[in-house]
Amino acid sequence: MRRIAVFLPGGCRNSAGLPLAACIEVGCLFVDDDPQLVLAAIQQGYRGAALNRSDEPWAVSVPTVTSLDEVLPIVAGR
Repeated sequence: MRRIAVFLPGGCRNSAGLPLAACIEVGCLFVDDDPQLVLAAIQQGYRGAALNRSDEPWAVSVPTVTSLDEVLPIVAGR
């Protein structure tokens, strides 16, 4: 199994790596507690969700989870 990890979305480094990361199309999800980073990942072609552990709304509208338990169903397409 081949794994590719990109930790921070944005910039040409990630754009260049996207064609190599076939997992993005079939089962990867970028999760972070910063909605700006999630938005950047989505704009780069990743699927993304922001982890919001509070009840406070964010100014950026992105898919949101409140627990990491919610991540697997999203990746599985449920």
